[in-house]
Amino acid sequence: MDAELPDEWAGERGDQKRAIETLTGHPARAALISTLSDSDFSSILRQAQEQKSIVVLNTAPGLGNTDDGFKLQHAFTVMDVSQGDNGLQIKVRDPRGKGADRPDGTMQISLSTLRSNFNALVYEVQ
Repeated sequence: MDAELPDEWAGERGDQKRAIETLTGHPARAALISTLSDSDFSSILRQAQEQKSIVVLNTAPGLGNTDDGFKLQHAFTVMDVSQGDNGLQIKVRDPRGKGADRPDGTMQISLSTLRSNFNALVYEVQ
């Protein structure tokens, strides 16, 4: 499941994998979300939550926003993972902070919404 992120993602955002490794002293992995089954993806998120590991989601390179309003070429932190009535729910945080509908910069999204708006994740391995 370890895959390097495309070169164009490094740019101004830097190498997130290396940043996680430097900050935590633990190895990190990167994966393209489209290559992961729902089961594998859920497993990564749940294991990271149990171990209190850092998980970063990335939107695709580009300008503007996704159809659901997530800024392109931007990273979001996974804050929590839970099982909701409609499946897996992921709480993500926008490091830019507040928005009119999310005063603390966080929002709950479904696995389906995550898959349609984000295309890579980088996570700490303990």
